[in-house]
Amino acid sequence: MVGALKSNRCDTCRLRKIKCDQAWPLCGPCRRSNRHCPPRSSLKVIDDGATVRRKHTASLRGKANVGNDISGLFIEETIPLSPSERLVCAFTSCLHTETPSRSLNHLGASLSQMPRHFGSSSALDSVAACMVDSHSTITRDTKTPCSIKPQLHARALRSVQEAINDPKEWNSTNTLCAVLLLHRIESVFGESLGSNMLVHGSGLAALVQKRGPPDPSNTFDCAVIADGHMCIVEHALLRHTDCFLSQREWSASLDTLQGKSRIQTIYYKLLRQMSTWPTLIREKLEHKEGKPTLISLLGRIYHLRKELHDICIELDTLIYEENLVSRTVSTCVPGLVDEMFQIQDPTVALALCYHAMYSIIVLRILWSLADNDALCQSELEIEILGLSQRIWMLIDHGRRYKPLGLPILSVSLALTLESVNWEEREQITALVNNLESSEGLLYASWTSETLINQVRVYRGDRLVNT
Repeated sequence: MVGALKSNRCDTCRLRKIKCDQAWPLCGPCRRSNRHCPPRSSLKVIDDGATVRRKHTASLRGKANVGNDISGLFIEETIPLSPSERLVCAFTSCLHTETPSRSLNHLGASLSQMPRHFGSSSALDSVAACMVDSHSTITRDTKTPCSIKPQLHARALRSVQEAINDPKEWNSTNTLCAVLLLHRIESVFGESLGSNMLVHGSGLAALVQKRGPPDPSNTFDCAVIADGHMCIVEHALLRHTDCFLSQREWSASLDTLQGKSRIQTIYYKLLRQMSTWPTLIREKLEHKEGKPTLISLLGRIYHLRKELHDICIELDTLIYEENLVSRTVSTCVPGLVDEMFQIQDPTVALALCYHAMYSIIVLRILWSLADNDALCQSELEIEILGLSQRIWMLIDHGRRYKPLGLPILSVSLALTLESVNWEEREQITALVNNLESSEGLLYASWTSETLINQVRVYRGDRLVNT
């Protein structure tokens, strides 16, 4: 650099050839001898980049490359990714898709945290690979009757079975995640879409019960169990037994579960109330058999009705305060509702749908117990109709985000059939068949009669055929 001196002495000390302490603004020797201590001269910075470039250009020989020919450039190869790293990239891409309706985030809040566990469990990796492949199939809209590849599904089943049989792995978080993902694959991407509520989730329920209540400080384990909450409840309905998640020791771990957002916390609170659903059905069936369970059943119903009402107020208040839901004119269900919900957050849609669905079930059970009170039944019908309208206002959201966005909507719509006339029943049945059909590849063939008969199981009017 021009102007840079080899010595840091001041000019006076340099001329006198004495040692300088380089103090500023007056060095020690100049102060003691009362001499002038001149400041150091400013550095001169010269940019000779242009000169260097001209010399370099002049030294080049031959013709310049024309266009975008980069064949002469050397590009260093990137470090190859391991199989688990490639799986993380692929799974993350499925979580953050360009089309929101295709995102795997719709299948559970815990899925976004699972990639950090890849590479440490063969079972989890195999199931995740099967899910990524199934997801890519529906994304490509390929004309296949089932989006699950049999080879990958078989490998995932073997890996999960090996993990469950391993004394060191069966109760690990990785195995729990693998079983949850396996249930999601079979219920969302499988062929038997109409019977998902009855035939899936038994493996997850058995594993969670065997592991016991989770540590409340382990928020990830609690979140995974919360995502599988409804699968476990449905399994208890199938077996005609109380759900173990409603027991006191489980309540201590799960009742205080906080979500990442207020709406997620409300959703978890709603799921905890739904853990008593199998108990309602059991007590109603016992009452029909003549057992003295009516007082207990009515007490449970009135308590649930109040809890669901409080959750509804909390949910509606949050939606209003944070403007989570807008409304648009209804075009797909003329005659049922005039407006449709426009929702961006899938958790909001889930909370609205589950709340309306479970409230209808509770009120239908109460309606059946008030068979000698026409006035009470009439009031309950009005309340059920209002809840049904909430479900109908979610139809546009469910159709736009199918098949991942709102799988529970089909069952919820079926629960509203008894509140409408024959023509409206046919209209709702056609919507259910459309929702249950996977992008036109499979066409469900429900009728209004079979749907009504199916949902009677959920309110204790019919036994499940086991």
